[in-house]
Amino acid sequence: MSDSAVVRSGPSPLEIRAKIVRRRRLIGLAVALVVVFVAVVWVVSQWTDVLSLVVQPDELEGEVEVERVSGTLFAGTERVILFSDTGEISVAAEGYYPELVPLTKPTDDKPDSEVLVELKPLPGSVGIYVTGQKEFEVYLNGVIQANDSLEVLELAADQYELVIRGTRGTPDVEDTLVVEGFGKRQEFAYQLVQLFGYLRMTTKPPHATIEIDGIEVASGDYEDTLVIGDYELNVQAPDYIPKKQTITVGEDRLLDLGEIALQFRPAYLTVNVEPAESSITFNGVDQGSSPALIEVEPKVEHRLQVRAKHYQEFSESVIMEPADEQEKKINLIPVDYPVEVVANLATNVIQNGTKKGETPINLVVHVGDSIELNKEGYQPQSIVVDPAQIENQTLEFEMITPMEHAMRQAPSQYISSANLVMIEFPPLNYIAKLDLPGNPNPVSAEVNLPRPFYLSKYEITYRDYLKFNAGGNPEKKSENIPVTGITWLQAAAYCNWLSDQEGHPPVYRFNSRGTVASVDSESLGYRLPTELEWESALAYDVRRKSLNEPYPWGASEDIPRAFANLAGRELWREDARYLANHVDNSTGLAPTGSYPPNTNGLHDLAGNASEWVHDFYGPQHPALNGSPLLGPETGLDHVVKGSNYKSSSEPELRNAYRTIVPSKSDVVGFRVARWIY
Repeated sequence: MSDSAVVRSGPSPLEIRAKIVRRRRLIGLAVALVVVFVAVVWVVSQWTDVLSLVVQPDELEGEVEVERVSGTLFAGTERVILFSDTGEISVAAEGYYPELVPLTKPTDDKPDSEVLVELKPLPGSVGIYVTGQKEFEVYLNGVIQANDSLEVLELAADQYELVIRGTRGTPDVEDTLVVEGFGKRQEFAYQLVQLFGYLRMTTKPPHATIEIDGIEVASGDYEDTLVIGDYELNVQAPDYIPKKQTITVGEDRLLDLGEIALQFRPAYLTVNVEPAESSITFNGVDQGSSPALIEVEPKVEHRLQVRAKHYQEFSESVIMEPADEQEKKINLIPVDYPVEVVANLATNVIQNGTKKGETPINLVVHVGDSIELNKEGYQPQSIVVDPAQIENQTLEFEMITPMEHAMRQAPSQYISSANLVMIEFPPLNYIAKLDLPGNPNPVSAEVNLPRPFYLSKYEITYRDYLKFNAGGNPEKKSENIPVTGITWLQAAAYCNWLSDQEGHPPVYRFNSRGTVASVDSESLGYRLPTELEWESALAYDVRRKSLNEPYPWGASEDIPRAFANLAGRELWREDARYLANHVDNSTGLAPTGSYPPNTNGLHDLAGNASEWVHDFYGPQHPALNGSPLLGPETGLDHVVKGSNYKSSSEPELRNAYRTIVPSKSDVVGFRVARWIY
């Protein structure tokens, strides 16, 4: 080739044409592929179902990954083409829990083609690291956390209040944790710092032990550092009272308690004194009477003094050891008093159980001594010497018989267990003028009642009688009127019942036939009054020692108005006999006590109901024949005394009037008596 030949360096026209042809073919092929793809999609859309995929929360749009799990389908991030009837996909995003979503081909019943998927965020992974102490507690929002899980806590995104509580003296660590969540890892580190203060003290006695929170730390002196906070301090030593207190140690501060001085445990002295009413003083301070319990300061001298009137004073020094307990018995020595013992007759004198001689006699006595006087046939006398008796330097006694003693002890009246008022009568002896039937002139007779007795103030009422015999009022009469229509035996049985109520032996001893076999004249139980007792209670004024004769109101034949419940003019309409000069306003039995009492305080001895007495009926008045104390011992009938509301004749009104009834009567009742000795 010559030097002048032109050398061509670019492509030839043939090469250029070939390149253009190849490009056109590629473009045609691409267009064809697109057409085919569109056609395929169009065909698939006509013969398959397309589901719209909506993922929440919205900020995950374009950030999710969708994968087929099962079924014939084509999955995209926004649509799923489902060829089969069912299928399942997995939807996931960073920081969220993956979600398995079941798919179902839409039907006419369920045409919805939208699938909603809500992803839940993952918790954050939090690690909390604490240094400085091995023992601590961690609280999140007030809830304690397990220490072995603090490095791998799973917490949802949120703010948390953190408190770390260490051992004594360590301030709490507080913080607010902001947890991001979504699977992110966060770590937090904290350090606990224990704070200290100082404690110093000395003790008295020096051997006392010091305990802090129950742990012995020293004896005598103590100075050391302590973690700040509250402590229970206890200082103790044998024979001393321990001191306990709560102390507070502050940060970098000295708590100087100085000297803690213990006190000895107190001793206790019990003082028993005879006589018990003595005055006890200790170091001049009143301790009351015996027994006295005294708290004593140990190892110190004290003064114990005991005084009592009419006794020598006691005084002594007392020194006791700590926690000691002693009992001291002190018998005060009585003061001697000279006295003369006198009586109304020569009598044996016994002092504190020892015979000293006969009255009159000089003795040396003490307050509280027992002085007794006794003589055969007389009531023994005894006293316990009291201060008032020795002031006169004479002890006087009156010796009386047992009967006189019983009489003096008896009250002027009393109320029985059955609520009966009983009136006292002393022994009586007087001359009565008896105005007897058949005798134109009164007959004088001595009435002698040697035994004092009680007599019921009122006649026995139905209320009284029903306590003994519940069926004793078949006609349902007023319970306030005298019980009548009962036999003498029934009245005697009531007396025995009263005796039994008060523990007295019965006066009347009944046999198997229901009659009285014997009478116990020694019994002090209840009985019917004797005729002389009844008549004396009616006529003899015990206080004035005078008689109202021959009638209960005196000598006049005129009956005082409303003196007693008799047959007065108020009965004139009833075709009955009556006393023309008397009015008492009652036509039948009146409630007991409706009329004034007599001079001895008894009601209805005259009028209302006549009364059974104890005596058998004899031909003569008992004051004339010297009959026994209880009247004749035998007889057929018992005496009925006194007038009643039907009494209309003058003889019935007299004191000495006496009669009998066959068995019982609607005008006859009774009252009760008993001897004092």
